[in-house]
Amino acid sequence: MTRRLVFLKSPLLVDLVEALAMHDTADAAIDSVAAIAAQIEAQPAKRTTYHQALASLLESGVIEPQTQS
Repeated sequence: MTRRLVFLKSPLLVDLVEALAMHDTADAAIDSVAAIAAQIEAQPAKRTTYHQALASLLESGVIEPQTQS
């Protein structure tokens, strides 16, 4: 975990942010984190919660959009 992610209180959110680097979309990253995928399977509305969390991190500059090479 990088120092910039230490402030995140949810270990699942840390896993999700780390997964973003390995996937083309936020949805693909969400689906790749097994514990999050299990939550979403049980409660599909949770996906929106994770999208909102990522949007907040984007707005605050913690994460950045991927650029095409």
